[in-house]
Amino acid sequence: MYYELYVDVLFLINMCMNFFILSIVGKILRCTATYLRIILICAISSMLTIVIIMLPLQGVLIKYTLIFGVNVISTKTALKLKDGISILKAVILLYIMTFLFGGILNFLTYAKKINAEQVLLAGLLLFILARGAIKIDRFYKRTSGKVCEVTISLNDRRLRLKGLMDTGNSLVDPVSRQPVNIVPFEVIKELLTDKEAICIENFLEYKAEDIEMEELGELYYIPYSSVGRKNGLLPAIKVEELCIVYGGSVIEVARPMIGICQNEFVSDKRYQIILNPKLVD
Repeated sequence: MYYELYVDVLFLINMCMNFFILSIVGKILRCTATYLRIILICAISSMLTIVIIMLPLQGVLIKYTLIFGVNVISTKTALKLKDGISILKAVILLYIMTFLFGGILNFLTYAKKINAEQVLLAGLLLFILARGAIKIDRFYKRTSGKVCEVTISLNDRRLRLKGLMDTGNSLVDPVSRQPVNIVPFEVIKELLTDKEAICIENFLEYKAEDIEMEELGELYYIPYSSVGRKNGLLPAIKVEELCIVYGGSVIEVARPMIGICQNEFVSDKRYQIILNPKLVD
């Protein structure tokens, strides 16, 4: 008994499905990988998978082990994952999505007798539906405007705050386009080193002659407009991590941007940090 294998068809379907699934996994985990990076890695992993399938290896277990290794490495590389927990989460999601995609497409293939082109079209439709579901879910969370629990990590210290996911906060770094969150100086001061605190305080109080930039490290300037000030600059730093408990889920953001304002910008005592809604996009 033998099967006819069309390598070009197998490669195309495998690459496209891997791209669809990895893109969804990346969106769920909020990875920063681009579509170009993902599709290039998917093309390489698909070629390796076909080579493994065609190798005259004894035992199915060996082939499945090699294919699993390719999937783990391609997931880590495509989504730019670094720590073991993130890789484990991504691989688990990868196989869950593969099971769901495979079940639906196998049903369509054998029950509805669809061809390769229709399989690709069905996979694309599933991808669009999944992405749409993720966007709707995050839009709902973003617009709910709930106060949430926030933990900021900096200089080996942690600060627990109440945060507001504010749809009115659209601040982004003009260079990296990274979303900016806003914290009063007096709130975050305890996480800063003495030199950082002095430099930022001098900047906020317009004491330019007292600012020693070389001692501050990474300081960013975020343009903003507000009532009474059309062309302001907000000093900002990157902290080690921002952990947000929001909408029943935990969101961990590495190296987020924190804009530091004067105390009068935050008058509501229910929260101490204004979060950018793009964090949950």
